[in-house]
Amino acid sequence: MLGGLAVIGHGLSRSTYDSDVWLDPSLSVDEWCAAVRTMTEGRVRLDIVSMGNWASVSEQDFSGVILRDGVVRIIGLRPQLAVLPKGRLVEASYFA
Repeated sequence: MLGGLAVIGHGLSRSTYDSDVWLDPSLSVDEWCAAVRTMTEGRVRLDIVSMGNWASVSEQDFSGVILRDGVVRIIGLRPQLAVLPKGRLVEASYFA
């Protein structure tokens, strides 16, 4: 877990409207997209959207959005979930 909820988890006060999670950075883009799809498929009222314009991400555009933005948002959850394939400020080796 990254972002505001991680800060709150460490005992600090911070407002946040979503949860940020870093999902297995060792996967290829296609494997990563498949893992996110598996988490959301069959669940009513969940949608994967682009962070940049809040547009629904189609099956065909999913890997391109990840390569371009480095994150997608899953809406329909409370709080919303921002899912990242790579840490933005921390390398995966930091956690090894």
